[in-house]
Formats: sequence, C-alpha cells, structure tokens
Amino acid sequence: MTFADKLRSAMDEKELNQTELSKLSGVGKSHISQYLSGKCEPRGKTRTKLEEALEMAFDDAVSMSPPVAFSTRSISAREAARILHMDEQRLINEMESGKLNIGHVSRTVGSNRRSIYVSPKLLYELTGYYRP
Repeated sequence: MTFADKLRSAMDEKELNQTELSKLSGVGKSHISQYLSGKCEPRGKTRTKLEEALEMAFDDAVSMSPPVAFSTRSISAREAARILHMDEQRLINEMESGKLNIGHVSRTVGSNRRSIYVSPKLLYELTGYYRP
C-alpha cells in the first residue's frame, strides 16, 4: 500500500477532506494534495503533523522510495518559494535570519548583493519535493 493510499484511507476513516486535514495538521492543502496524488511523500515534521492529526502512524504502511541522489546545484529562491507557498523575499529573509534552514544566504562585502544557495536535499527533507 502506498503512502497516498494509506493517507486517503485514514482521511476517509476520520471523514476528513483536504481542507479539514490541513487545518488540523497545519500542513498546506496543496501539499496534502501532492501526497494524495503520489507525487511526493512527507518527511520529518510534516509527516509527524499528519500522523498526530490523524491519530495514527504511517511507518509500517509506507513504501519508502529508494535512496535518492541529490544534485549539489542550488534550487532557485523563486522555485523554493513556490514550493513552500511563500513570497520569495520572505523566503530569503527567513533563510538569512536562520528561521528556515534549507541552505544559506551570504552577502558580498561592500555590496547589497546576496548569494543564495537552496539545498535540494534540505528542501526534500522539509517538503518531500524532489527534482532529478
């Protein structure tokens, strides 16, 4: 049974739709939609939030995909902001302040320019999003 099947079954059992699960768990409705479609699986805190909202554990029922090889090439701040459903400037500010640990932001000395690196692996661990 795939994660998507298990999630759908748990939602049906609790008689929850995507909006209701989103409100209960704090996980974005669009992420839940992606999990239900099988495009990706939640990891870490997101997975825990869903398990707590549904009062169950997915561990034994999930077919985890094989280990993934990640590129060292940065994901653009624009793409990361879209995946995280936030404004690009907010993403940069949260990375710079340390609130969002998915890479790093560095400033060039004597300039207002910033260099932004978004780690594909860290973004995957946070959201389940994978770009080959």
